[in-house]
Amino acid sequence: MPLIITLRRDTAERATALVGDQPLNTFDPVALRVFKPISGFEPMPADPAAYGQRLFAALGGSQLQAQLPRRRAPHSDGLIELRTDDTDLAGIPWEYLHNGKQFVLVDYMLVRGVPDAPTPDAPDPQLPWHLVVMGSDPLLQKVYDDPHKLQGYAPMRPLRVVAELEALQTSLSTHNPPPPFRWHRIAPNQVAVVDVATSEPILFHYTGHGDVIDGEPILCFDDGTGLMQPQPIDDLAAELRERTYLAFLNACRTADTREPGANLALALVQGGIPVVVGTQYSVLDAAAASFAWTFYQHLAAGKAPPEAMWRARTKLRNLYSDFPAHWGIYALYMATNYAWPRQTPPAALPKPHDLPPININLLRAPATILGRHHEIHTVMRLFVGGNGHLAHQIVTILGAGGMGKTALASALAQRLRVHFPGGVYALSLVLPEANAVLSAAAVRKQVADLLGVQDEAFKDPAAATAQEQALLLAVQRRGRTLLIFDNYETVLWRLGRDVLDGEGPVGVDQRAEA
Repeated sequence: MPLIITLRRDTAERATALVGDQPLNTFDPVALRVFKPISGFEPMPADPAAYGQRLFAALGGSQLQAQLPRRRAPHSDGLIELRTDDTDLAGIPWEYLHNGKQFVLVDYMLVRGVPDAPTPDAPDPQLPWHLVVMGSDPLLQKVYDDPHKLQGYAPMRPLRVVAELEALQTSLSTHNPPPPFRWHRIAPNQVAVVDVATSEPILFHYTGHGDVIDGEPILCFDDGTGLMQPQPIDDLAAELRERTYLAFLNACRTADTREPGANLALALVQGGIPVVVGTQYSVLDAAAASFAWTFYQHLAAGKAPPEAMWRARTKLRNLYSDFPAHWGIYALYMATNYAWPRQTPPAALPKPHDLPPININLLRAPATILGRHHEIHTVMRLFVGGNGHLAHQIVTILGAGGMGKTALASALAQRLRVHFPGGVYALSLVLPEANAVLSAAAVRKQVADLLGVQDEAFKDPAAATAQEQALLLAVQRRGRTLLIFDNYETVLWRLGRDVLDGEGPVGVDQRAEA
């Protein structure tokens, strides 16, 4: 049988661990919250095994050992549930429990139970899971020198959000048999969550920054221009409950232990989301990606969240075998006595929803951009107004050669993608040599190829008007589309002079082509 341990607050300085009505031990919660920093900013247990043995002793030591289930994970009896709704007791990182020989989470499915939490009605089993995915990587956050006076903007630590979500999507799309998930990636803002209209049961996946501000847990959404928009937990719970069955918060401090009252995962379960995965500390990007892949692979295979969690922890244990502090970062909170629904939709799943297409291969920009937070934010504000509507139709980036205009445009393309439902496309106007001929017809054909336009007009280079009309019609059908012309100085150069003092293509009217 699974083991359920209830953690009960007795006084400010004492708590009791019980199995059923039988006390295992009393302990001082405050004493268990004393950590030695593992780094300059991360209060993880410096010696996880020694700390885990203290936790094990607090829950009864030998008495707890005698109560451990005989069957071990992944058997359903190999489950240990630590049950409490006390924020201080939930704030202790019980995932590091160690019986002197092994971490408990190695052999058992260790979960957190939240009593008296509301749960949604069971979904229609014939519907697929609607996997709503959000990746938020804001550039800047506001800094105040007092509660009401804005001092300025501070850059935020960049994350590998795009790469992680694309890898997760690839992992799920190649799963065999196909998982009962319908992928739906949305913009990283509050409006996008509200606008998810579906009758399918939702799994909400968030990758990005998490934080605690003034004791309140938040997710760091993006206002659409790269500025961090705090999302309070109460608002998020109100937008998700009664239609969301699991929330995976792949962000730092979403099951916080430094400020126990700011446990976002616990608060979401109490707010009506029956299963929530959160992190107790900061997590490495690579570890976060591996953990998520493994968790969803097993959830897709029909396993319940406790087993998917155990499998994902096992993956971390294999990847970071010499760093057990990483094994217990993730915590799984569940409403007590909640039965996980199993969806068995038909084989032909509806098409996924994803962000608009993006084709920026011609930009040849570096994979990452260092700094430029303020510049990206400034240009995004030129495109996107405060209400999310298009602000300007044409934006020009000027600068000396080699200072990073192309890299800036590439970074902008990724961020502006959510605002352009017709897609984002880039075209380089660079010519192979100074004397090369600029051809307007060739550029129109390149744009047509990018947009996938097939029209008889493009067989005749002289049919300029018909080609332009075909391109305009294609864009109108797509909706708002972003077209990036890189190396536009090629055009400006040809506009300056017909013939370049003996260096240019003599006899060709390059100004007309430009």
